[in-house]
Amino acid sequence: MNFGQWLGFFSLLISLYILWEIRQLVLLVFAAIVLATALNRLVQKFNRWGIKRNLAVIVTLSLATLIILLFLLLIVPPFTTQFQKLLALIPDVFTEVRSQLVQLYRQQPDLFPPPPSATDMLVQTQLLSTQLFSNFLRFF
Repeated sequence: MNFGQWLGFFSLLISLYILWEIRQLVLLVFAAIVLATALNRLVQKFNRWGIKRNLAVIVTLSLATLIILLFLLLIVPPFTTQFQKLLALIPDVFTEVRSQLVQLYRQQPDLFPPPPSATDMLVQTQLLSTQLFSNFLRFF
């Protein structure tokens, strides 16, 4: 590969990285384009029925707002009540999981190794931080 091909390849990699970093914005822009296209088709359909464009835009936006409000009014209240019920059940789930783990430990005590002591964890943390710092310096 010559210099121009390498330059093009690296430019492609850089542009892909930039697109990956702004992917949320790109998805938002594409969603806006799709929504605008759908609303414009509805406005054009109203135009074919003899309604002026200004009024067709107002009617279309009013219909879209009404649909969003209906969605929020019909979906959100049951969702919040179900979510509250879920939050109320979480402590029961934790106690059930804990009791199952205790029962499993009683049946198979070899499956669970003893927890490390505080000094062992401190030594492991120091080794890990030293390795992380040296790799960080090696990277730059």
